Formats: sequence, C-alpha cells, structure tokens
Amino acid sequence: MIHKRTDLLVKPRLITGFIAAFCLAIPVSAQPITVESTQKLLQAATQFITTQLSEYKKLNIKFGYIDARLRLPRCSEKLQGYFPDQGATVGSTLVGVQCNGSAPWKVVIPVQIHAYATVVAAREPLSKDTLIQSSDLYLVDKELSSSYGGVYTKLADVSGMVLKQPVNKDTVLAPHMLKPKRLVQRGETVTILAHYEDLVIHVQGVALMDGQRGQIIRVQNSRSGREIQAEVVDPALVQVKM
Repeated sequence: MIHKRTDLLVKPRLITGFIAAFCLAIPVSAQPITVESTQKLLQAATQFITTQLSEYKKLNIKFGYIDARLRLPRCSEKLQGYFPDQGATVGSTLVGVQCNGSAPWKVVIPVQIHAYATVVAAREPLSKDTLIQSSDLYLVDKELSSSYGGVYTKLADVSGMVLKQPVNKDTVLAPHMLKPKRLVQRGETVTILAHYEDLVIHVQGVALMDGQRGQIIRVQNSRSGREIQAEVVDPALVQVKM
C-alpha cells in the first residue's frame, strides 16, 4: 500500500518562499573550496616513486592511512613528490607530496615499497677470505625491502673480490661483505711505470705497504732509494705520472 505524503502538498507557495529566502541567506564565502583529491595525491606519489626507483625490475607500492578530513587547496602547479627520509627508499618508509604553487603546502604519506631486482648471490656456501670466481655466483630475482647497504647486479662487479665473512648458499652479496683483492704486498718487489709525455719508463721498486687495485701506496725506487706515491694497477705493478 502506498501512503501519500499530503503534508508536502500543503501550502506550496509558503514552502517555495521559504526555500528562496534560505538560499539568499547563504553568504558567498560559504561556497565549498576546491581541494586536491586523495586520488591525485596518490597518483603524484606513485609517479615519483616509480621514476626514482626505475632501476628496479618491479615495484609493489602500498600506501598507508590518509586522514579523510585532509583538505588541501587545489594546487596551481603540478604536484611534486619527494622522499623525506633520504636513507630509506624501499621497505616501510615515507613519501612526500608538495605544492609549489601560489598557496604552497606539503603532506607526508606512509608507504610500503616492495622492490624486486636481479641481483648477485652465492651459488654455494663460501668461507671467509675466499677469492670469488664467476662460477661461485649466479643471478636471481629478489625482493629487496630487507636489503641494506646496496646489492650487486652484475657478476663482473663481484668476481675477483675477496669475502670478508663466510656466507651461506643463496646469500645476496652486499658491499659490506666484500673487499678488493690485494694485488701488492708490503716488502714485495714491484715494477714502477713512470709516464712522461709519450715515454713510459720501467724501474724496479719495493712496496712499502699493501695495496689494492686503484689504491695509492708508498713505493721505494730501488735505483735511487727515493720514496714515491704510486697507484696499484695490477699484481706487482704500480704506476706514477710525472
């Protein structure tokens, strides 16, 4: 059964007049302010994260809580993203979105970023002081949220390095686990290459300290007895530019 609402049909002129008077009483300043939507904030944050972490093979981004009462004025310029904590770009971290327009503002959003990349790992357990060969390594896709201090993405970057600590099978190798191979040992006879314009002079010397590739060490010229600074370039080989 349908019941008619006769009360809404009574005195229509009176009701119409009341509505008109109510509308006229609303001040212009009470009209709603145009605000940035949550969707636009998240779009700007996602675009920034994707650009900043483009070296990763895959990203899984999950944003945390955003207060529904947040009312930020519509920005007159394109929204910009940033990382408030420069030391944390994967895992549980924060991403900021800011407006640099006529009415600037900033907002910080919690985010969980799962980053995946192809990285270098140990094929078998390896002991401390192992000189790593390519056969000791393999490439694997890993989620890196819990990896701190960096990883390697090329076998060539690790091959020839020495382990500073033992590692288990499938361990993702990081810089803090490795050190360059020692190419020169203190007291060892070395060849000194001296470059002078188009001339290359070879003389013998004695290393006064251990050295790794690219390291500057003290070397004594066996002929003159003079102590010089030279760069380690290969086993028992250093060079100096004159």
